[in-house]
Amino acid sequence: MCYTGTLSIEKGLINFLEVLKELVHNNNELKIDVKLIGSFDLADKEECLKRINEVDSRIHISIFKFQELTKYIQLIQDTDIFLDLRSLDWINSHSLPIKLFYFMALQRPVIYSDLKAIRKEVEIKSFGSLVDPKNSKKIAEIINNYQKNKNLYNSHCSHAKDLFELKYNWKVVERKFISFVKSFNS
Repeated sequence: MCYTGTLSIEKGLINFLEVLKELVHNNNELKIDVKLIGSFDLADKEECLKRINEVDSRIHISIFKFQELTKYIQLIQDTDIFLDLRSLDWINSHSLPIKLFYFMALQRPVIYSDLKAIRKEVEIKSFGSLVDPKNSKKIAEIINNYQKNKNLYNSHCSHAKDLFELKYNWKVVERKFISFVKSFNS
């Protein structure tokens, strides 16, 4: 699993760590490799580091600084499920995170905070779930369901790829996006 972006409370690091705690609590045999990719928000750094240091020993965490895009993609391509559990404030809820499309291109299921922008613009149910980012128990259930139901996991991987290729890649949206930008100059 991995967490990418600003390592902060507002962007969901604590929510992510709570899900990890719930996963190992429910399964004594489970070992999880986690990559944290980003930089700490200075206001939250102390609390975030404290919480990272408190994780169960069955969770191995590696921390990486922000990467240039090609290195970032190489670093995350072995991730099984992508989570983004940012808070449901106005700015987050009305923003469409670009990394969602990277995750789709990598053909993996996603579990995202229930952001209005995603609900409005992306057919997420075919390759993932929108969740309450504070409901670690429910999020752990979704992850456990992927572990138990390989057909569901494979189906979500396949749908992520198909949607990316058919609707959400640059070749498909380029003209629409350029028209949108040019409309501001009119």
